Amino acid sequence: MDMIGYVTNSTRAFLYHGSDITYPQLWQHLADSLTDIGITGYLSGTSGGSDHYPFQQNGYNVVFCIEYDFSSVYHTYRDSTTYINYNYFRRMVQATFATGAAIDDSFLPSPWLAIDFPNGVPDMLAPLTETKIDVTAQGLYGGTTVPGSGQLYYSIDGGSYSSSAMVELEGGLYEATVPGLDCGHSVEYYVSVDETTSGRVYAPDPGAPFFAVVATEMTAVFEDDFEQSNGWTVSGDATDGQWQRGVPAGGGERGDPPTDYDGSGSCYLTDNVLGNSDVDGGTTNLFSPVVDLQGRDAVISYARWYSNDFGSAPFSDVMEIFISNNAGADWVLVETVGPFEQASGGWFEHAFVASDFVAPTDEIMVMFSASDLGDGSVVEAAIDAFSAAAIDCISYVCGDADGSGGINLLDVTLIVNYLYREGVAPDPAEAGDANGDGGVNLLDVTHLINYLYKEGPEPICP
Repeated sequence: MDMIGYVTNSTRAFLYHGSDITYPQLWQHLADSLTDIGITGYLSGTSGGSDHYPFQQNGYNVVFCIEYDFSSVYHTYRDSTTYINYNYFRRMVQATFATGAAIDDSFLPSPWLAIDFPNGVPDMLAPLTETKIDVTAQGLYGGTTVPGSGQLYYSIDGGSYSSSAMVELEGGLYEATVPGLDCGHSVEYYVSVDETTSGRVYAPDPGAPFFAVVATEMTAVFEDDFEQSNGWTVSGDATDGQWQRGVPAGGGERGDPPTDYDGSGSCYLTDNVLGNSDVDGGTTNLFSPVVDLQGRDAVISYARWYSNDFGSAPFSDVMEIFISNNAGADWVLVETVGPFEQASGGWFEHAFVASDFVAPTDEIMVMFSASDLGDGSVVEAAIDAFSAAAIDCISYVCGDADGSGGINLLDVTLIVNYLYREGVAPDPAEAGDANGDGGVNLLDVTHLINYLYKEGPEPICP
């Protein structure tokens, strides 16, 4: 419970939660049905703005209840018992106590599945090669999987989603296969497995899928953890709450981030002071420096924070991200955050391919725009871990040292001549690194001979 008694409240409350809504639904049912409580609880998604959040991040089921009308005297010298509705306060406590008692006495969470990726998930895929991803699904609270129900969902270049069945191996282990694609494509993906009684369980949330790009190599063009000034600029007509760079100072008490995302210390955030520091009366825009992507494409990624879930007009504003390829003369919308999804605080990662929105040039810029256009909205935003990484597509056949399009004895000859006769080098060098140890040497000759004449393993270039 956090702020549960402001005087203008009577019959409504916000309920924040994690991915499992079993307990919040129980609170909602009891508060609405038990005698003399009469509070309608609104399930409002996730929130990073109170003490429940670290528990949620560590996998606990959480219920965070808070007053529907946010206090107008919060953290001011005027805050006093004069502004408390004790009747509402009592009923909020009763609803929470009843929920805890019901859980302790007889209520059990629904059977569930914990889905994990034991070997991680890729953010870069090899061109024209299927990518295998290991997935595990383990039962929680007595949950059991439905045999053969595992599915992979993937979208190519932001298009509609396709699905394919995961291969079920043993002991809750599955194998998902992302199809081979040409270099330069991007893929968003997530998985699901059905639980016998609770239905389909997704990982991650389909609203925040994993992102990967098809490339032979990714090269950093511009990276910023905001520990020093690197040419970002701010403008806008907001009367308060303009973007600032610094270590978060608000403590997370009014929707602002308590810490930065990457642990370096600083980030960009709206009006970095303690207390009433949100965006007011207009828009504040944060502009990246110009990034040169002439002749190449790139993945642009960042972590973002957005909160607009309380105040007199919650969920009435949005945060928008734009890209420009002419140094800000024109802008193209990349994504809109809110008004409901991912609008209750918490750091979220997002990535996109620049060419999906604009033709890459030497005048690429990104803009982050946070606005207070609703009556009484409390709007807080932050940005961290910004990166632009070029997508390199080196076209070669692994082991084809002479670039002929196939692997044969001539490739062995070229490498020997290169190593011992000052002959020409493999082009590119990676094509000659047949054993994948990071260099071209005699071991690559041995690997190719074994492959060609001894049924040895295929070349495994990096």
